[in-house]
Parts: sequence; structure tokens; C-alpha cells
Amino acid sequence: MPKIGSRYNVLHGLWYRELNLTGSNYRLSLKILHKLICDKKSSFLKIWEAHSKQPITCEDGKLYFDNYHTCLTLCGRNTLPSTLYKLKSRSKEKRIEDCIVYSGPLFKTLAEPKLQQAFFLALTGDNWLECYSNQTGQLLQQIYLGPTARYKFRHVDWETHGEQVVIQSVQNQSVTPATQPGIRPRVLEAIAMFSVFPIEFKALVEIDREMFGKDCNHVNISEGLLIIGVGNSATGRVRLYNFVQVIKESLMFEAKLQQPCEALEKALVGSYPAGIPLNCKLKEPPQLLFEVSCADYTIHIGGHPFHFITTPPRHDGVFQVCSLASSVLVENGYLNFPTNSTEPDSVTFHPDDSGRIVYNSAHKIKIFELKENGQGITSLNNGFELSMNNGKRRKQGSKLGTARLREARKTFSSDFVMSCEKSILSDDYENELDIYALLGFDPEDESCHGKINIHDNETGQLMKCVDLKMKMDELADHTLTMDLETFVIITRNECRRFSCYVYRLFRPSGVKDPLLGSRSKKTKSERKKIKDSSNTVTSFINFV
Repeated sequence: MPKIGSRYNVLHGLWYRELNLTGSNYRLSLKILHKLICDKKSSFLKIWEAHSKQPITCEDGKLYFDNYHTCLTLCGRNTLPSTLYKLKSRSKEKRIEDCIVYSGPLFKTLAEPKLQQAFFLALTGDNWLECYSNQTGQLLQQIYLGPTARYKFRHVDWETHGEQVVIQSVQNQSVTPATQPGIRPRVLEAIAMFSVFPIEFKALVEIDREMFGKDCNHVNISEGLLIIGVGNSATGRVRLYNFVQVIKESLMFEAKLQQPCEALEKALVGSYPAGIPLNCKLKEPPQLLFEVSCADYTIHIGGHPFHFITTPPRHDGVFQVCSLASSVLVENGYLNFPTNSTEPDSVTFHPDDSGRIVYNSAHKIKIFELKENGQGITSLNNGFELSMNNGKRRKQGSKLGTARLREARKTFSSDFVMSCEKSILSDDYENELDIYALLGFDPEDESCHGKINIHDNETGQLMKCVDLKMKMDELADHTLTMDLETFVIITRNECRRFSCYVYRLFRPSGVKDPLLGSRSKKTKSERKKIKDSSNTVTSFINFV
């Protein structure tokens, strides 16, 4: 595959791709697009905007308005966002409560092509699970989960991404007149599990306080783990269980959609008014995999080998990184940085699966690396630091903190005394281009002039600064999404009004373009070939 660098320009790359002389045309196309984005002659122009009183979301190259009832593709007619479909209006009782969108990849091949198309699953207020085509809006399948008097299902998410989904009911924390004062209901919530491609019912299980502890108050499912939070949010604990094993041990009988079921008095599974049966019931507490004390029932697991990140009880804004195997705090793993903002900091593992750790604060993003020395001791080392301060990448000192639970000392220069609440409004990682983008404004800019900084994901080097030509409101909520050559910015102001702005890569025509090579010594036929290829470069972003 040719290297798109000083020796080979974009035109060479397009010729190689046309002649199929590369190992992967798609990878070469991404390299070409990466070079076009980072070139100083390229810019990003606002091509479209919309405003709404209802939430706006961007997922998988599509925009969703009116609570997922209107779907627009980002690159439609005339390369502008255009409407794909609109769902029929519905009553308040049947409104969409939650939704997940999936467009691939597929982990298995199905006999019928219609069963393996991109879809989105919608959970309605009256307990219907509806599957729609994400291209046409056609209703593909409907499943009734049961009357709301039994369970009120309100949340749908992946149990294992692309394979199985879980649907959770609202938590039952109330004390009924039938119960004694101070005694909470036995069942905290119900969880239904379905497989996809095709959609099949697997299990319905109740989270019983007699099995998981009388003080359990929080439930979550993620990547095959059942996460139970016990105690209060400030000083509680998190317990992890194997959710698949819990289902396997508690399964009483199997039930298939649209098949008669004895537990439903021979009614069809998933049909109205029967719904789905409760086919799982634990007889003894499941095996505990892991338990740790933390605040807000929040734990992040990642790294190579596995580590976890938590906030110690009663230590808001403090984070610690520990080994999952031994629960031992890693060297320099206690993160406590001073801040002059009321915006809470957050720490997560990098979405590129590199095992690095991302520390998000109001004015900086710090990237750390977990490294193990020859003696088997893991330490948290500085990587690089990103900020909106004049687009400069400031390096950190060598001292992070201490291995013990005491406050780490750090000295800041006057350049870091920020008068604004926050200057980094949102960030996003583009996995195909390996780009880390920041949305915000220079904290020293009193006009809050918005910009997007494009950084190399591996080194943190600033590759481009995009001027948005609009003022940013630091008190509003912002979401930045980078989809190849397109930026989507979604905001929600203090009046709960939503706005969406779409910026796309643009290269001016009619100027000498070094990315296409020198034209001074070309013949007439060669100049015509280059001109045709130049048009290809201009429209390349629509076909990558």
C-alpha cells in the first residue's frame, strides 16, 4: 500500500486505488481522507442546521428528530442531510421511551436477507418492543412485553453489543401499604433478555433482594456482567455477577416468540395481552465475581491486563486505578487534581481499546498509560495533555500523585487560571481515522469563539484547528460527533431548546493544490487527467 506522504500525493493514491494495486482500498481511502482533513488548505463549512423543542440525536451517520420519529441521513440529496423516513404519530401512552440503533457488523449469516438489515429497536410507554428498518422505517416486528401494571419497562441496552439486548423495568423502591414501615418490596426490578438477528426471547428474570441482598438499590447490565449496587450512593459497594450464568442457573423453561406457553395459559409468547413469561427464578444467591467500595455505583473496567477505575466513598472528584486481579492500587494510580470549576471531572478507559486512561476535566484532557515494569509492578504514566488554550498541547510534569490515599500536590502557572466555567465542551474519537477531536473555545477568549481541535490519537499532536464561526455558550450542553469528514454538533440551551449544526470538509477549487502534485511540466492530456482526478478528490468524501 503506498504511503500518502511527501513522495505520494492524493492523486497517486487515487490512481493506486483505481488500479487495485493496494491491499485494502478502504484503508487507502481512509488515509487519503485523513490527509485531506489535515491539510492546511482544507476547511470545514457549516452546510446545515436545525432547531427543535424535542431532543436531537446522532447515531451511525443518521440524525433523529421528534423522539426518533423522523430520521435523516447525513449525506442525502445534494450531499446535505435529507429525510429517510417518518414514523406515524402516536399518542402519549405509546411514545418511544428508549431506543437503540444497530447497523453492523453481523456476527452470523442469516438465511433471509430481510432479517439482517440495519434496524433500530424502540421501547414504547405501553410495553411494546418494536423493530424498524433503519433505511425505510418499515415495521419489521412487534413484541408485547406485558401489562404495565406488572412491569413498566423503560430502558433498552446491549447485554453484548450486536448479539443480545436487555430491557429493564423501572426500579421498585416504594413502600406499599401492604408492607411494614421501612421494609421495601422484595423485587427491585425485572430484566428481559432478547437475542438479535433474528430477534428471539431468551429470559425474563427478577432481581430479588432475598438473593442479591436486602440493601441492593441499583442494577445495570454491561458486556455480560450483572452490576448490583448496594448501600447508599455515597458509601455503597458494587457487586459483579456473570449475567449469562445467572440466567442459565435460574432458567425454568424455554419460551419462543409466537409459540404457545403453559405459563401464559397457552397464549402466544409476545402477543397481546399475554406478553412474555417469567421463566427464570433463582433458588440461591449466584456466585459473586467481584466486589468493591465506590461512590455512585460507578466502575470502569479495561486495560491490558484488566484494571478498574472507581471513586472512593466520600471522595468526590477523586479517582483510583487498581488491578482487577488483586485490587491493589497501581503506582501513581490515585488521581486528584485541583480545579477551579464546578463541572465534575470524569475518568474512563480510552474507546480505542488501547488500555489507556482518559481524564476529562473542564479545561484539560489528560491521557495516561498503564505500563508494567520487569518486576511485575504496574504504574500509571503520563501520556499527553490536550486543551483549547490557543490550540497548544502542554506537556505534563513527571509527578502524578502518590500511591497512598492522600492528596497529590501539583503546581499550576498563572496561564491555567481560568475565569470561565469550562472551555472543553465535548470530545469525540473517530476510530476509522484515528483522530481525537475537541469542541470548545479558548478560555482567554472573552467572546467564546467556537472551534474544534483535531489531534492525532497516538501522540496528541494538534493537526488542525477548525474555526466554527459561531459563539459557544458554556452553560449549554454540547455533544460532538465526528463521522469521517463530517462534524455534528448538538446543543441544548438553558431553555431546553435543541440545535443541530453540521460541518463538512471543503476544499476550494481553482487554486494550485499541492496535494494533487505539480502541474508545471504536464502535457495537455496529462493536465486533463489531473483535472478529472481533482474533481474526484472534491467529491471523494461522498464515496469513501
